[in-house]
Amino acid sequence: MAASGRRPDGLSPVKGVIDGRGVLYTTWTRGVGPNGVTDGAVWRLDLDGGDWRDITPPHEQGSGGFMGVDVARGEPGVVVVSTLNRWRPGDTLWRTTDDGESWTSLREQAVRDVSETPFLYWGRDEPDFGWWIAALAIDPFDADHMIYGTGATLYATRNLGAVDQGAPTLWRPWVAGIEQTAVITLVSPREGPPLLTGFGDISGFVHEDLETSPRLQFTTPVFGNTNVIDYAWHAPNVVVRSGTPHEGVGSDDADGSTLAWSDDHGRSWRPLGRPAPAADPEVAQNPRMDLYRDAPITVSADGETFVVATPRPIFSRDRGATWRAVQGLPVLARPVADRHDPLLFYALDFASGAGSSAWTGRRPSPPCPAGACPMSCGGTSPTGARSPFPCAPAGARRRPVVRVHARPVPLHRRRPAVPAGGQRSGRAVHGLRRTHAGAGLSGALRHRRAGRGAGRLSVRRRGPIVAEGQ
Repeated sequence: MAASGRRPDGLSPVKGVIDGRGVLYTTWTRGVGPNGVTDGAVWRLDLDGGDWRDITPPHEQGSGGFMGVDVARGEPGVVVVSTLNRWRPGDTLWRTTDDGESWTSLREQAVRDVSETPFLYWGRDEPDFGWWIAALAIDPFDADHMIYGTGATLYATRNLGAVDQGAPTLWRPWVAGIEQTAVITLVSPREGPPLLTGFGDISGFVHEDLETSPRLQFTTPVFGNTNVIDYAWHAPNVVVRSGTPHEGVGSDDADGSTLAWSDDHGRSWRPLGRPAPAADPEVAQNPRMDLYRDAPITVSADGETFVVATPRPIFSRDRGATWRAVQGLPVLARPVADRHDPLLFYALDFASGAGSSAWTGRRPSPPCPAGACPMSCGGTSPTGARSPFPCAPAGARRRPVVRVHARPVPLHRRRPAVPAGGQRSGRAVHGLRRTHAGAGLSGALRHRRAGRGAGRLSVRRRGPIVAEGQ
């Protein structure tokens, strides 16, 4: 370069390889990747003769750069390079057999067999050739055997030379024993598929058979990460999920939603959109939601109400057509649905350690039998008061009473409850109050800790603990 005074303007060299003749092939980019690369080039240098020239494949300025490069040992002049961040029509591999005088793109005629890893369809009819193609290698002992890496997998072929006859090259994932991802969440519904899983980067899956790799991926929308899955206990066909959209891959026809719901046990999905940015300054400054406005979602026991834990929680009873703010809950409260009562949700405030319960108030709950107290309602009514809480008149809505403990309580033990408005010494639990929620969702019971000790909150109906928080 010093001798010729020529170099790719504004670009940096990233990779190079020397063939058996002493010819150096280099790739260049503007930007370091894996995103943000806006330009690039491929140059060739004869280390003995000093010939230094541009051999860049067909390329439009501003359409990404070049990264991976390798040569076919024993076949002078055969070189393969990869594009990087060429988003339209997509990254490709360029191959030359004449030292860069002419190039052939492999993307257009490539055939990809992903039957062993079907998630690579990403909800489309055909798997993608790949993106972020930063690495490639040609087998030094077999020029027909080549491997390249993408943002999703490694692909390998054993008929690379077919391109010389104008025939397709066949590629399969080359990942046995080395594939890596992360399980973020999972749930086993009461009926339907035995398992639903949320993964990092690859959305999530319906596991119809626990003995085989899942074939049915969560799509419409495809998420990058699926962070939360929940289902309705009394209508387990209703499933909701939230996560980050897989921008540019599976969300083209699904508006980049971070929320979705299903009415067939998670086998097919409908997008619920993205929560709107908070207009409330107090909420807008809070970092709960990431750049994609991702927020956890939960569903009521009957599958009729969706609640999203945006910085100020919101809810919908019309499958996401409209959303309303939950009234009476603190900023950052995390709502979860009661598994049995469709009108009851619990919320944990991780900032203060407080717990709340809320009624949807949509319709009456079944009343207790006349003259019975909650303890004898067959488990249909919450308990917790030292003295019997008055039963609801026939046709009236129940008011929830929860039991709050200052320490974790084993499920086989019961402790005396704190009376409404009462106080306990030591790690005090006090300030309980009851209100009726009316037609909206609102905080109905609050618990505040005294300053001593961290304490722990356990909210329970009759039976197992249904929510806990520090």
